Amino acid sequence: MGPSADTLDILDLASFIAPQRRLGTSPGHPNYDPRWDIAPGAAVGAKINLTDVAALLSGPTAYPPMFSGARAYGLTCTP
Repeated sequence: MGPSADTLDILDLASFIAPQRRLGTSPGHPNYDPRWDIAPGAAVGAKINLTDVAALLSGPTAYPPMFSGARAYGLTCTP
């Protein structure tokens, strides 16, 4: 079975750097996309940074309501 568009997995983590580097970008940069700005804003530096990668694995965004508080990484969101 191949990768699923409905599962948070290692491919989602890799998408911050490939095929386009999103990490280290801000609005106005050609590779910036607000979809990767999971934890919006930054105190300093680029808007898409390691805080956004970490938000996939920890904190409230890693335990979305759609999974009733379960961790999202590796789960499928289709019934």
